[in-house]
Amino acid sequence: MDLLQEYSELKKTIDYHMDRYYNQDEPEISDYEYDKLMIRLKEIEKEHPEWVTSDSPSQKIGGTVKREAGVKVTHNVPMLSIEDVFSEDAVCAWIDKVHAMHPDCTFSVETKIDGLSMSLRYVKEADGKLHLQLAETRGDGLIGEDVTANARVVGDVLQVIDLPYDSLELRGEVYMSHEDFEKYNEEQEKLEKKTAANPRNLAAGTLRQLDTSITKKRGLKMFIFNVQDGPDVIMESHGRGMDILKAAGVPVVYHKICKTKEEVVRTIDEIGRMREELPYDIDGAVVKIDHIAFRQEFPAGSKYSSGHIAYKYPPEEKVIVMDDILVDVGRTGKLTFTGIFHDPETGKPARLCGTSVSRATLHNQDYITQMNIGIGGEYKLFKSGEIIPKLNGCVKAPEHMFEAPKVCPVCGEPLVREEDTADIRCVNPSCAAQLSRTVAYFTSLDCMNLFVGSVRCV
Repeated sequence: MDLLQEYSELKKTIDYHMDRYYNQDEPEISDYEYDKLMIRLKEIEKEHPEWVTSDSPSQKIGGTVKREAGVKVTHNVPMLSIEDVFSEDAVCAWIDKVHAMHPDCTFSVETKIDGLSMSLRYVKEADGKLHLQLAETRGDGLIGEDVTANARVVGDVLQVIDLPYDSLELRGEVYMSHEDFEKYNEEQEKLEKKTAANPRNLAAGTLRQLDTSITKKRGLKMFIFNVQDGPDVIMESHGRGMDILKAAGVPVVYHKICKTKEEVVRTIDEIGRMREELPYDIDGAVVKIDHIAFRQEFPAGSKYSSGHIAYKYPPEEKVIVMDDILVDVGRTGKLTFTGIFHDPETGKPARLCGTSVSRATLHNQDYITQMNIGIGGEYKLFKSGEIIPKLNGCVKAPEHMFEAPKVCPVCGEPLVREEDTADIRCVNPSCAAQLSRTVAYFTSLDCMNLFVGSVRCV
């Protein structure tokens, strides 16, 4: 494959994964894998700038505007992305460039929360306070989606801010905590419904819900990380602006003002160590020029905010030993496989992204065969900002690869592999496992449409 052909294929591949991530909320690859594709694309574009067009993934912000939950809204201030860097040397080089023009420039170093970006517009009303008027998703960066109704049921979104300004526009990140995410997936698993891949995707889908009651139930949260528009007193210094908002009761992102590149790097490392203890996902640390007027002197292209960079942490990965493989029969007779494992260094469940992990879904026999999974085998385990653990390759092969049973482990009837699929099913309608799970499903709140104090037949 020649370079131009590789470039063309890369654009198609990245466009596909951008759509899966931003528009479908169903990514198929990790952030790390996506970043590698984008890095290669930029390398080629640096070598051949004449190939770069406006439809290149490097020039586009990300998502399209969805209309399911609201109408299109033009942003007062574009909601751009932040340029990623992947080494501390790159961070230092950028700071050196800034200091060459402004030796006394300071920087705000912040957590980069893995969620969904949203802006909030406030306007002063008769009581002299700022009242929420509009909430918007990022969309394509220029046009977003009105999600005001759903934003009003997000607990961290203040309906009124007691500040003496005529108007204010804030940008923040909507996210879901690990606890709320795990609770949601546990409920879905009990009902044998599709689980969410990670908190970010679930948060995105929840914010776009047509049913505000569902949004409220799922417990979304939000941190503000930028003042998009407002009076000079809050727009001069980013750090001071965050402090003013915090004093007014607005939840703001963790931030620390640093003077030197050494301080910036230390803070990035500190945030990296914090990841395991945080109740939400972060995928990096953002470095911003604190003096907002300086930012326009350091543009990063039409896609990215000026005066910002984002350091991306490498994905967390552990080697685990497979102890057991559980086979379960679902409501429809489909077999599911779950790997049980431990961390060989500690003898306990693996510790990843702040949580203890001792099991992972093994999908189907084809996946098991491809990964060479068996008792005693050693495998790489990762989350890459996701709460659901995944295996990422075999490190040490087992003595014997696991093979699915030929008969149902519950009723003993022969199992059938469906044509053109990887699914293996028990087709015995009298199977006890299927019957019990069917009863559980049909007595669930979602299925029976049961509400407290009333019963409605559907």
